Amino acid sequence: MAVRDTLDANRQNEIAYHEELRVRTDDACQWIISDDKFSYWKLNSRDTNFCVLFGDMGCGKTMTTAYLVDVLKEQAPEKQYVCAYYCKDDQETTNLGNIYRSLIWQLLKREPALKDRFQIWYEENNSAGQVDATQSAIKLREFLHDTLSSSEKLAFIFLDGLDECHFTPRDELLSLFRELSEQNARVKIFISSRYDDEIQQSLPPSASRIDLCLTHERSLMIAKHLATKFKIQEDIRDRVADELSQRANGCAIWLRIAFEFLKTLHIQGLKLMETELKRLHSYKTLTNLYWALFEKMCAGQQHNEKCLKRALETLAVAQRPLSLDELVYTVFIDINDNTHITIDELEEYAQSLNLLELIRPFISTIKIDGGKQIQLRLVHQSLKELILQAPPSEWNQVAQRDGKTGAISREAELHSNLLRRCVKYLLLDECERIDLSSSFKTAHEDEHLRGFNGFFDDDEDTADSLEIFNPFKVGLGRFFTYAASYWAAHMSDTSQELWLDQATFIKLCTPGSQRLENWVVQWTRSNCSGSNAFKSLEVMSQVDPVVVAAALAPVAYMTGLLKLHNLNLVPDSLWFAVKQLIERNCISTIHDILRDEVLGVNLRSTPFIMDVVKVWSDFRVLHGVVANEWEDLFD
Repeated sequence: MAVRDTLDANRQNEIAYHEELRVRTDDACQWIISDDKFSYWKLNSRDTNFCVLFGDMGCGKTMTTAYLVDVLKEQAPEKQYVCAYYCKDDQETTNLGNIYRSLIWQLLKREPALKDRFQIWYEENNSAGQVDATQSAIKLREFLHDTLSSSEKLAFIFLDGLDECHFTPRDELLSLFRELSEQNARVKIFISSRYDDEIQQSLPPSASRIDLCLTHERSLMIAKHLATKFKIQEDIRDRVADELSQRANGCAIWLRIAFEFLKTLHIQGLKLMETELKRLHSYKTLTNLYWALFEKMCAGQQHNEKCLKRALETLAVAQRPLSLDELVYTVFIDINDNTHITIDELEEYAQSLNLLELIRPFISTIKIDGGKQIQLRLVHQSLKELILQAPPSEWNQVAQRDGKTGAISREAELHSNLLRRCVKYLLLDECERIDLSSSFKTAHEDEHLRGFNGFFDDDEDTADSLEIFNPFKVGLGRFFTYAASYWAAHMSDTSQELWLDQATFIKLCTPGSQRLENWVVQWTRSNCSGSNAFKSLEVMSQVDPVVVAAALAPVAYMTGLLKLHNLNLVPDSLWFAVKQLIERNCISTIHDILRDEVLGVNLRSTPFIMDVVKVWSDFRVLHGVVANEWEDLFD
């Protein structure tokens, strides 16, 4: 496996997203350059290494951060590094390993002298254990810490949307940055976030705090930019921008959605536009606007409503941005219909629907692969939170409650729905009949660090020198990659009562089946699941339902499978499962198995103890609960 596959697997998406952020109104962002707190943070060498930009949802924090990144990159690049990372509320961008990999990759791109250091680190750490060093958050953190703490150049690190991260990665990142600051490393950290007391309290007292409020002047700048972007008739453009900027109430995303709504009306002429602007008086909140836009796009057609609802709900819980092809497939995978369907039929249905036109006002599109492909994500976090609270048919009632979102209650349900779509797809006949591995074309048998010196030279696609791997070309359709890579993540994110039934899980993981081999091979691709699961297994013959559950499913689900009788398992299944539990640091579960009268007898042996000690020795950093669980196990 090439290092490029693991270190910058998601970099293409990051570059595309930052390019999207360059389509902004710089005039509305320039205020921060002259802000006293920002200037003090930027110029003062020691007193304050942290600057945090707080603001309400939709007020322009991300655009302001992106503007600062571009400005600082243009200033004295030979004397400083500028690295940026944008968090979104999905598994891919908030994954701690992905954040570390991105920051390291950016440092290596900007400082060629670091390449040799990285190569030495990579080879030393890969020879020490079974887990690829670039897939271990602990090891990546060590390299990033050592690199930044010893750097003579000043490093500016911008982290946008920290509030989108879950508590663990958020705390780990802040811990790393505080540690660097306390060691007087030449690092400046800029964080943007919605108002969050825990983030504020986690920062040093000396941190500079800037509160972002969207003034009418900046709202007008943004409105004029959007009026041009959405091709509002030129002779009424200024009038529309002025009207909407006055009603935005400090919310940039409200302006965006208002213009999306006006665009659907195809208005020509001032009189009709004035009528519609008056109607917008009643849409005081984002929820009002989202509801009006949903009604407009559905146009009273039940088919449109079903497709748009399913697409929006899929995007709300997708673990990464989806391609248009992937999203269209999910629209036609009906989990409540047991009718037999083929991948060819799904493809035919997908070609019959112009989903992009239907969903366009609700999404942001990111162009990748030189513009040949687009990826989709919801236009804003506010839309995601609304979808997680209520189905579109109830948005009108939510709007009548002043748009207050309240508690998120549908997340487990929507994860369960997408889990079942993924699994239903993987259970299609083609996934058992077609051999995915037959599509491999490998230029070199051993790509380990091949071409390392040219590896970081540019962002051009090097697919010609890497494995050509396309499930669609061998007949597995356009949704196979996502379904294989993320079905287990959705199972972990849903509630226990919505887990897969055991019969379906066992069919998905039947030992020796082509289906099992296909999705596991896809899963282990470095730029897919981003997980270390199955890395310690040598051959597919070591995989069965219990091993899969130990690697990917909630631990309680695995213990439930162990209680089944007549389950078709591979030889030494329990030991292979224990290896997966060790890699997940589920040590207390191993302790429970050892104490079980029936299962424990299979593990209480000298070879088992020797293997456990060997695996344990590969973990160089143990602390907290995990360390205590290891002690209990050896006791």
